[in-house]
Order: sequence, then C-alpha cells, then structure tokens
Amino acid sequence: MKQPQANHNGGGLAVGPDNLLYIAMGDGGGSGDPERAAQNDQSFLGKILRIDPTNQDAQPEIWAKGLRNPWRFAIAANGDFWIADVGQNKWEEINYVDTATIAASPLPLNFGWSAFEGTHVFNKDQQVVAPVEPIYEYEHDSGACSISGAAIGTSTNMPVRQGWFFFGDYCTGTISALLRTTGAPPSVEEVATVDGNITAVRSTNDGIYVLTLDGEIHKINAQKA
Repeated sequence: MKQPQANHNGGGLAVGPDNLLYIAMGDGGGSGDPERAAQNDQSFLGKILRIDPTNQDAQPEIWAKGLRNPWRFAIAANGDFWIADVGQNKWEEINYVDTATIAASPLPLNFGWSAFEGTHVFNKDQQVVAPVEPIYEYEHDSGACSISGAAIGTSTNMPVRQGWFFFGDYCTGTISALLRTTGAPPSVEEVATVDGNITAVRSTNDGIYVLTLDGEIHKINAQKA
C-alpha cells in the first residue's frame, strides 16, 4: 500500500476470537492528517482493517476509521477491543469498545480523528457525528509525548491485575495500567518505569513485556496498589 509519508505506516496485527485478522493502519503520516485520510472511506489509511486470512480472494475491509497512529492494539479473549492511538501534539488516547457495542454498531466504527484529537476539536473541516470517544486521554505534560500499547492483564500473565490494560509513553518511559469501571472514570496507576523510549507493551501467556527503542525487553512485575 502506498504511503505518502515515512511515519504512521502501521501499528499492529492481531487475530481476534472470530479468527479474522485485524490490521492497524496509521493515517499516512505528516502533521495534522494532511491527506484527510482518517475519515476518507476510499482510503485504507487511518483505519483498522479486518480480513479473513483463509480466503485467498478476500479484500481488506474497513472495520474502524478515525485513527491517527494506532500504535499497538489488543483484543481480549471475549472480543473486547483496546487501541492505543497516538495524538498529534497535545492529547494521547486509549479507545475501548466491548463486544456488545461492536455487535450493535454499524461498521465502520469511527474514533473521530482528525475532527478530534481525543475529545478535543482538531480539524474543523472534518465533521464526525457521535464518534466513539476515548475511554481515557492524557495530556503532553511532564515530558509525555506518545502512547505505546497494548497489553491486557489476564489470570496467567498478570493475576494481580486481571482485566487491566497496560500501556507506556515513548518519552517518559513510564508504564501505566488502566482498569475500566462501569459508570465511573477508569482507574489509572503508574506501575513501572524503564530507561529508554517505549515502543511497545505486549503480552504472552506468562507475562507482560516492554520493548524499548534500543532493543531492550523488560518484564513487568506490577503488583496491585
């Protein structure tokens, strides 16, 4: 796929519990969605695509749009979807949709970029009605600059924080965990810090790991506060 810029060219692959392959695509790069690709239904950029990898004739389908740079996403065993989407210059965001919302919503889901950065108006020439709002956003303060995801705590990889969503920040080296609470703002706690720029937070059956730009891999030992 042709990419207009050198950045935001891809943010992850994952197979969902439906045995379909999900492919996260950045908006094509540059600053401020110059191609206005994220809301363009004729472009695969700024989207999450969903294909059937067993079907040789399958064409990529747009499952979600309105994403700037979905730098890692995670799918829970029950199909709930978590996305760490890198902001432009002020707000980083985490998007969450549960299986009931996915089943009840017309596709593609729309996460709002570049009409919005997080919950904040960004490009006024882009109109999005009722986007899926982020479950959490944080500002570029105290050195924070770019979110890196994404891992989900389970009974085997993080028993003390089962159901928590783990993410890091590229610039600060901090790893945080978020717990979704029905009817209330999520609980967010900083659980670890590493030296170096965090490029990914990923999980296996037996642990959650952090990858840094210089190639180091750290295993998180995050006890619940």
